[in-house]
Parts: sequence; structure tokens; C-alpha cells
Amino acid sequence: MRALAPCLLAAAALCAVALAAPDQQAAPEPAPLTVGVAAPDFTLKDQDGKAHRLGKLRGKRVVLAFYPADMTPGCTLEARSFRDTMAEFRKRRVPVFGVSVQDVASKKAFCDKEGLNYTLLADVGGKVAEQYGVKLPNGLARRITFVVDPKGRIAAVVEKVDVREHGRQVLDVLDKPVVPARAGS
Repeated sequence: MRALAPCLLAAAALCAVALAAPDQQAAPEPAPLTVGVAAPDFTLKDQDGKAHRLGKLRGKRVVLAFYPADMTPGCTLEARSFRDTMAEFRKRRVPVFGVSVQDVASKKAFCDKEGLNYTLLADVGGKVAEQYGVKLPNGLARRITFVVDPKGRIAAVVEKVDVREHGRQVLDVLDKPVVPARAGS
């Protein structure tokens, strides 16, 4: 019994430490908005400092492409994909907004460097990313795209983004017949 006493004490100490230590597991990713729910309205500044309000675009379909960070490899490929397919979005009269948490100056530098021909929005602080359920624990936005319908509801969510072909992915979504959705379904 004396031989077991040190082991029992050690086990008790480990349990006490484990119970007292904060949870070390990674926080779960937030759940993005789903098809059919109202798209939260927002006003954000673009790469030129101009304010854009989602609510002013009622009556049009709108693409909101959230991405982690300007000028990173994956985000650059995704941005180029939208740039290279922008004529097709314009034919459909669908505005595209790239959204990330970097500031206006970062957006401007990214647009200038990559010759981007669409609007990037600065969600400094990540409030909009949080409203859409895509703000990660590290403060960045998750890579995900929402299509907002003319009534201001989420019409489609593209979660599996192919950064090299994302412009085409979203165009394919836009070209599918619209199926009315109920909120939360």
C-alpha cells in the first residue's frame, strides 16, 4: 500500500492541475450564415476609402467573398480568379466584393499590385465577418463566399473554395436556377 501512495498522490496532483488549467483545445470555427437567412447589412470602406452599404444594393444579386488576408498566396490566387472572370460578373450585373480584416491601405496595395478590377472591403476589427459567422479565433475571416439575393437574403454559400477557379465556381452558382429557400433551412 505504501508503494501505491506516491502514485495516487501524483495522479491526484495531475487531476488537480488538469482541472485548474484553462481549456487548451482550439476554439471551434464559427458557423456561417445559411441559405435563406437575411444577410446582415453593413457599411465598409473600399480600397479607395469609399463607403459601400450592402442595403443600398437591394434589388441586385451580390457576391461577398470573405478571405483571410491580402497578398497571401491563396488569397492572391483567389483574387486573380475573380479579376480574370470579372467581365462575366459584369454581364450578369452582379457586383463582387472581396472582404477581409485588413485596412484600406492594405486593400489599395493589393489592388494595385495584382491589377484587381473589383471592390475590396476593409472589415477592420472583423465585425462583419463575425455577423456572417466567418470570423476565426485568430481574428481573420474564413475563406467562404455568400451570394445575396435581390431581397437581401443568403441565396448560396460556397464553402469549398478552389482558389484558382473561384470566380468560375461562383459564376456557376449564379447560373443555377433559383430555388426559393426558407429562413434557416
